[in-house]
Amino acid sequence: MTTTKQDITIDIEAGPSREELLDAFKYAYDEERSFEVTFTGLSVRQTGDVRQNLSRGKFTAKIVGLTHEDGSGQSFIIDAYVSVKPLKDKLVKFYYNAKWRTGHLDAA
Repeated sequence: MTTTKQDITIDIEAGPSREELLDAFKYAYDEERSFEVTFTGLSVRQTGDVRQNLSRGKFTAKIVGLTHEDGSGQSFIIDAYVSVKPLKDKLVKFYYNAKWRTGHLDAA
């Protein structure tokens, strides 16, 4: 019997502005202010060539790292703790474009 790897991903459809990302990073460890940002996305399971849409919803992220993905000033690789159940209390990296407010989180 062969097993096929299942990847669960979130296609981010809406999220914060670049300024909100920077504020969330700036205040990530501030004890007087809690600043998390909210994303909306579609959870997807990919099994081989079959893609299955699971659910659409919101999740929050505590941003602890930002890296410019390219020279546009709008594309980022985000290091964050997210409120997605399988990833709770784990540091994850994901791509986000603040201009288009879209991105991709791999929750495998």
